[in-house]
Amino acid sequence: MTLPKFTIRNDRLGLTHIGDLSSQDMKKIHNLALIEITTFYDALGIELKRNRTLRVKAKETGPFGVPLTTLLENDQKKVPGTKIPLIFQKLLTRMEQTGL
Repeated sequence: MTLPKFTIRNDRLGLTHIGDLSSQDMKKIHNLALIEITTFYDALGIELKRNRTLRVKAKETGPFGVPLTTLLENDQKKVPGTKIPLIFQKLLTRMEQTGL
């Protein structure tokens, strides 16, 4: 096994460049950055609030952005017994007609 070539750069600020980090280090960087910024905020007396991202509720109607199960359920209300969403049936029919 050959070790990768690694050159230590003389950086006057002592910064680590992204290219110098391994994939394992990249996984740890999020937690380390959070510790660093928390310490920085504490030193400045600023309250750090971590906001959780809000989940976007899935659409209930329309052909796009709707889960396939919801799309099929809505189509089964219109055409009982259908096993393929109507949009796909129309799409396949159109592709067959145009020879695509």
